[in-house]
Amino acid sequence: MAARIRDFAWERTPLGPSARWPERLKVMVEQVLASPLVASLVCGPERLLIYNDAAARLYGARHPEGLGRPLARTFPEGWGTVAAFYARAFAGEAVQVAGQPLDTRGAGAAEDVFDALLVPVRDADGQVMAVHMTGFEIGERLRTEAKLRMSEARYRRLFDAIDEGFCTIEVLVDAAGQAVDYRFLSVNAAFEQQTGLSDAVGRTVRALAPDLERHWFETYGRIVRTGKAERFEDRADALGRWYEVYAFPIGAPERRQVGVLFKDILQRKRAEDRLRASEERFRALVTASSDVIYRMSPDWSELRVLEGRGFLVDTVTPNDDWLSAYIDPADQPRLREAIQRAIRSKTMFELEHPVRQADGSRGWALSRAVPLLDDDGEIREWFGAASDVTARKRAEDDLRASEERFRGLVEGFGQFSWEASAEGLIEADSAGWRAFTGQRLDEWLGRGWVHAIHADDRALTEAKWRQAVATRTAVDHEYRLWHAASASWRWSNVRAVPITNPDGSIRKWSGVNIDVTDHHRLLARQEVLINELQHRTRNLLGVVSAVAGRTLREGSPVEAFEARLQALSRAQGLLSQYGSDTVEVGALVRAELAAYVDGAAGRMTVAGPEVHLSARQVQNFALAVHELTTNAVKHGALKTGIGHLSVTWEIVRDRRERRRLALSWIETGLPEQRARVTRRGYGTELIQEALAYALGAKVDYALDRDGVRCRIEMPVS
Repeated sequence: MAARIRDFAWERTPLGPSARWPERLKVMVEQVLASPLVASLVCGPERLLIYNDAAARLYGARHPEGLGRPLARTFPEGWGTVAAFYARAFAGEAVQVAGQPLDTRGAGAAEDVFDALLVPVRDADGQVMAVHMTGFEIGERLRTEAKLRMSEARYRRLFDAIDEGFCTIEVLVDAAGQAVDYRFLSVNAAFEQQTGLSDAVGRTVRALAPDLERHWFETYGRIVRTGKAERFEDRADALGRWYEVYAFPIGAPERRQVGVLFKDILQRKRAEDRLRASEERFRALVTASSDVIYRMSPDWSELRVLEGRGFLVDTVTPNDDWLSAYIDPADQPRLREAIQRAIRSKTMFELEHPVRQADGSRGWALSRAVPLLDDDGEIREWFGAASDVTARKRAEDDLRASEERFRGLVEGFGQFSWEASAEGLIEADSAGWRAFTGQRLDEWLGRGWVHAIHADDRALTEAKWRQAVATRTAVDHEYRLWHAASASWRWSNVRAVPITNPDGSIRKWSGVNIDVTDHHRLLARQEVLINELQHRTRNLLGVVSAVAGRTLREGSPVEAFEARLQALSRAQGLLSQYGSDTVEVGALVRAELAAYVDGAAGRMTVAGPEVHLSARQVQNFALAVHELTTNAVKHGALKTGIGHLSVTWEIVRDRRERRRLALSWIETGLPEQRARVTRRGYGTELIQEALAYALGAKVDYALDRDGVRCRIEMPVS
């Protein structure tokens, strides 16, 4: 600045050339230039500015244009603030200004703060010709002090806001330099809550807690000696507390000051003790148990440890490929799905699933795992146990296969099976029952099955079922059951037995139904047949008695009687052969002819439609055919090798359109008989009279020159 001042064109200013300046002014300029502080001279009424290097650095962009210019023009923003001060100084007053903000850089804001001293400079006449200003820029110091105050305020707020206790202490030592006590220098708001000590500042801990353990003094003394911070947990029985502590040295070692941040962890320690005891009990239980024990990561991606107990291979180091090691690929999707459900709900995992056993064979495990949660409720680990249920699963599979074979066998015989609870309620589906009865599943379950039973059989069936459940005895009962396919009632035989547990209690009931409709029909048919047999026997005995009586009265040989009995026997044989109470006309005629004629088929014609005679008609009709046949063999067309027999029949209608059998017996080709038999025998009477009486028949019987011509017409159903 000295060069600038020397070279400045002062002659153009009211001060004039510097060579003509008063000596006092020149001396003051030299003092300004020599000052290390911000210094300036404001000269004359124009308030022209002269300043040193320190001021030049402060003025920034206003330098060097500010040299020799009026102060008001150089600092127009600040002139209004300092004009009054300069007016007082030019009036001869020394003015001291403290902490005055000014915009000295032209930044538009008063960023600089000054302490300043304005001293008037007089000429030889004692008039104030200039004002000497010495300034101290204190803005940076003020800002630092403000930051410090703000930092201290924040520190105090933090100091008092934290939940942990905090204090600064001075460690007190004895003559040997051993820590024997400490004094509290400062404490925060949480200190009293964490320690139970009040009014601690300035007092020693021995005064507040005389029985405090010595290890606290030794620890803080060591921190002072080593200058190293320590983090530790320790108990303070004198205060009834456990503490987690972070202690660190403050300042120079000779001050023996320590900062202590601490937190009472008594409740946590008690919880840890309870947890440790619980874990010891649990470990004892696990050791005594045969279950597999395992631990999983939160997402089950890693098996951390598994104690296989000989059932599974042990895992002693974390394994992220455990699925491949223990679970076959086909079984993995179901297991993964169950795991994801448990993770999403944060609830217990439970699943019965196949596993690969330690020997490589396929086994079954019932696995359960519980999530262990952190303080935020997130899963930090899964702890699980798995039981070996291979034997039970194999037994269940064998039982299921056996039941399926039994069910297949039962239903293969037109039967169906079902199961009920120990209380006798239907709880499982039976496709066979529903297919037979047409009931829906909801109609069949519980006690709904009774509605498929005939109303007349329902009460007795329910009573038998309740009695069986109460007495734990088997059921064997028959009732009529609705058959949906035929829309009819069919007889069903139900048999049910209780399936028991090892302790003898009933686990369930197993039952089977057998359709016995055909059996009931056979029983009914048997009853009818027995009645019919009794009726036929009485009738047959009557016929035999009548035939015997007539035969004996006529004096006919026994052989004739036996032949007639054989004819009745053949008729009864046909009834038995067909298994019904009717005989076909053609069968009866052919059977009777076959009994007497051998090799004469070429001389006989037997033809007619299928017509059935009732059992009541068969006996008399058979005797009539027998008499015609024996007569033809003894005297007619079947006696010689030249005659011909024609037996034909048809169905005709009477005037009321009722069906009638018309049988024609015609013998031809016989030689002319010189002598005719004119006596009427039993056979002729049977044909002409007995048929008319017993069967309502109309008989035309004639013996002409060729042989017998007979037409029998009788009602049939």
